[in-house]
Amino acid sequence: MGLSTGNFKILFLQGGAVPQLGIMILSGVLKEHGFSTDVLSLDIENDNILENILELTPEVVACSVMTPEFYQFKDVLASVKRRRPETFVVVGGAHPTFFPDIIFTEDSIDAICIGEGEYALLELVTSLRKRVLDVNIKNLWVKQNGKIIKNEVRDLIQDLDSLPYHDRDVFSKRYPSRGKGIAKVMMSRGCPYNCSYCYNKGMREIYSGKGSWLRHYSSERVIEELKDVKRKYPLKWVAFMDDTFNSNKKRLNEFLKLYKKEVDIPFICQLRVDAADEGQIELLKQSGIERISIGIEHGDEEYRKRVLYKKVTNKQLCKFGEWVKKRKIRLFTFNILGFPDETLDMVFSTIEINSKMQPELAVTNFLTPYPGTDIYEYAKNLDALSDDFDFSKFEGNNDPDYNSKGRLNKIEIKNPNMQKIVSLRCFFMLLVWYPWLKPFVKLLIYVPHNPIYEIIWRITGTYRIYWKYAEGAEKREYFKRMFLLK
Repeated sequence: MGLSTGNFKILFLQGGAVPQLGIMILSGVLKEHGFSTDVLSLDIENDNILENILELTPEVVACSVMTPEFYQFKDVLASVKRRRPETFVVVGGAHPTFFPDIIFTEDSIDAICIGEGEYALLELVTSLRKRVLDVNIKNLWVKQNGKIIKNEVRDLIQDLDSLPYHDRDVFSKRYPSRGKGIAKVMMSRGCPYNCSYCYNKGMREIYSGKGSWLRHYSSERVIEELKDVKRKYPLKWVAFMDDTFNSNKKRLNEFLKLYKKEVDIPFICQLRVDAADEGQIELLKQSGIERISIGIEHGDEEYRKRVLYKKVTNKQLCKFGEWVKKRKIRLFTFNILGFPDETLDMVFSTIEINSKMQPELAVTNFLTPYPGTDIYEYAKNLDALSDDFDFSKFEGNNDPDYNSKGRLNKIEIKNPNMQKIVSLRCFFMLLVWYPWLKPFVKLLIYVPHNPIYEIIWRITGTYRIYWKYAEGAEKREYFKRMFLLK
């Protein structure tokens, strides 16, 4: 394979410009065993990414890839292999976990990792450092002499406390201005719910018989890691990245009391509305909560239950909104538009429930029906997948966070109302604030999506929040993006 000895370096590649917890924990495990790690962001490096990778001369390039990013990653990896064929390329994350056959179609990929990657990657690079490729590592599919060796997944890591702290240095040293003042952390892995648009159900099936899917760090372990971060970095707030922060009420209550005493930094989290009560919201407030995010997804209660498998009622949503508003906690909601059989009235129902709750931001994404999810089967049975449906070319949703080029990404669902829904999405936040605009917007949505509508959404939507809480150069950058100047 021609791999060098000595300072054996693993280079992580990521999409997006903010630190990723997955890479931090992988890097932490590798550094604990004497490996050198670094990271590059495709979004930050842009056209310089290939030369910067080659300049670092890594023995291994490791990527954690979501499906909407894969088309971007595979071109970069192909270029790396052409210029430096001895580099070993391993790809993990959601995309290869659910679509492992990419190892057959992409010549640039030497191995793929299915599911959790901490110990699979450690065993892989340990063997490569010894100049002997171990092809029998659980969780990996590996190429060897033109053949693919497929290994089963290992048991899930049950004792999360046994893992090292997240290696935040790997990102902060490379990009010191990105994610500054923010500490991402997780109290748990997994989610107990079965939403039809989410990957959790599929992950549980992959790991059937391999241990509990929902696992928690101990409260003491999370607190100690946060105290360590607090000592090393100037922190403004903590972001808990758990799928469902309140998946275990008793454990959360114990943690919050300890957090207030030992850490006491404003934090944000994502809650499940039907797992919350007013006492929990009050405890969150007392503990320093700054912002809560929740998934509404759809305003039609019956449709939400029948199609999305989300048994949250509108009454629960409105009551939750009252609890949060009473305590002056910032609220974000997540909403999905463009279902196969969605009518304009159904979209307006999603706007109306948001209007009743009055969030600071209502994030709207168009449905992406990932193969392997129940919502994909629902769309397929309705013959509502786009005529050129190809999951390998997904660009993802249409929130400006994913689309900085001032254009609308491809929508994978056929719906006779789609053109109007696309235009309506641009007025979503305006209607949340000012419901009396509805008659005017009903006329405006007959005009197809255009740069003026996009600017309206950016000024009222996600980029407004980015700009509001950014500082210095970032503030100027987001201002330009709001007006499609960049």
